[in-house]
Amino acid sequence: MHWKKTLWIFLITVLAVSIFVILFLYYANYSEGFRAGVVMKVSRKGYIFKTYEGELNVEGITSDGGKRMPSSVWEFSVEADRQDILKQLEEAALKGYRVKLVYHEKFVKLFWRGDTPYFVVKVEVLEGN
Repeated sequence: MHWKKTLWIFLITVLAVSIFVILFLYYANYSEGFRAGVVMKVSRKGYIFKTYEGELNVEGITSDGGKRMPSSVWEFSVEADRQDILKQLEEAALKGYRVKLVYHEKFVKLFWRGDTPYFVVKVEVLEGN
């Protein structure tokens, strides 16, 4: 009889720790930051779990010698319930605006949330557009 009680305590502990880890990985941020550039693409992807994915052309900077560094593409995700962000990204992409994307980086990429660990939380259109 005593082993049944020990087994139940063990199972409840494993369940509680598992729930804590999943919640931590879902909500906790590894880093926060921003990237600036021109939105190239925003799409809805996936077979079962539909996610919103985008690409930002991070323009190269000019070095001291006047040479321009090559640009690179930064991939990001957007939460499905953030329709305000998606509309701002669509407008920026269609009009070719230079934007600042504020993001939260998650510890791990969870397949049902997006293809990247970077989630855009704010879009700012930069001056000069």
